[in-house]
Amino acid sequence: MTRYVANNQVSSHKISFIVDGDFVSPDSASYSLYDNDGVIVEALQDVVITIGSEQTFAAITIPADANTRVLPTEIRFLEVTYVVDGATYTTTEFYIIKENIRLPVDKNDVRLLFGALQNELPDDMIDLISAFGLVKEDLPDIDLDAIISTGSELLPSLISAIKYRAAMTLSISVQNSMMQSEQADNNSYKRFDNKNFADFFDNFSAEYRRALAILLGDAVPVIGAPVFSLMVTGVDPVTGA
Repeated sequence: MTRYVANNQVSSHKISFIVDGDFVSPDSASYSLYDNDGVIVEALQDVVITIGSEQTFAAITIPADANTRVLPTEIRFLEVTYVVDGATYTTTEFYIIKENIRLPVDKNDVRLLFGALQNELPDDMIDLISAFGLVKEDLPDIDLDAIISTGSELLPSLISAIKYRAAMTLSISVQNSMMQSEQADNNSYKRFDNKNFADFFDNFSAEYRRALAILLGDAVPVIGAPVFSLMVTGVDPVTGA
């Protein structure tokens, strides 16, 4: 999934340490940041990553001056190298810097779909920009930016599409985080243990398809109960308590 970062803005990245399909806690780790031509950006080369006890991921913050857009398509390659039992592993993710990113969607709207609090699903786990990019890929013949800029009557459906697409990705991320928590024997995601995230994903996917159909003009809005109607009753939609 392509990730986008706003020009001259700080960006946060979470990179999992994985060896042969298993999450691992490395002995050491570092990262380097490259531009389109493979040139190191802002001297960010072999930057040591501080790793806590049994930590299975790197939390990396890229400063704003390293996310400056010069080219029409400005790319950053974030390369993370880590050592486990004497063996060296490398993983790379990339992101694209855009001049301006403004979306009429709030990350808290996505959290509410899970019935979660900010400390349970923090902002850096919710990627609205990438979700918007995925909606664009699914609707290549529709000018989504124009829908936002003109305040089109289709805007509510576009907001819904972005929100549910972000939730679809997040449901997978939470599952992965639960696996890491279990391996590290901590209770960060204990509250989600009894929830089937396949059901979450299926519900979000259905709502996403409905929003796309409206944007395509293939259907009219269907008014019905919220996906998780328990939200408005005071009952926790995750635990049922």
